[in-house]
Amino acid sequence: IEQAPAAPAQRQPVVVQEIGKLPDAAPALPPQVIEGPRPVHMHIVGSYKDLDMVVKLRKHLYVATNVRKRISLSTFEAPVEAGNVALYREQMYAKADVFVYMLSMDALSECGQEIDELMRRFRGARHVPVLCRPTHIQGMPIASLVSLPRNNKPIASWSNTDEALFEVGAALSSIADAILAQRPL
Repeated sequence: IEQAPAAPAQRQPVVVQEIGKLPDAAPALPPQVIEGPRPVHMHIVGSYKDLDMVVKLRKHLYVATNVRKRISLSTFEAPVEAGNVALYREQMYAKADVFVYMLSMDALSECGQEIDELMRRFRGARHVPVLCRPTHIQGMPIASLVSLPRNNKPIASWSNTDEALFEVGAALSSIADAILAQRPL
């Protein structure tokens, strides 16, 4: 008995999605409910001359701050509505679990004493130096701390500063995770 040749398989139509257009049956995003301990507050201290690196670092921390809500950030740049800058900074210092020092020669000349004072006053907080530009810190109290990036190469010296800032952001996220793991719910 000879069998008839099988009919060719029906091909499913290929749906081409337009770039940037969501599929028609896109699942609805679940509402974001923040549960658990309060986010880790990190206060960034540095020079206005290094503000571009601070802005880029904030972008590298976007997921931790805006999506996962594990980190809240404040910077030395007080918002206009804060009014009294000294009062604003004191409030941010009191909230801080982690102080991030964006180090450069400008930062040390502008706020080296402030950094030493913060390290003295807030001994229970974490203090993380970030090397922005080549800076001589030997002999200062901050020199005893582990700096970021971990290879002690200043961010400005990297051929790709985004790689350096990615490493710094990942390390800061890890610090936040460690603090949150110890914090009661």
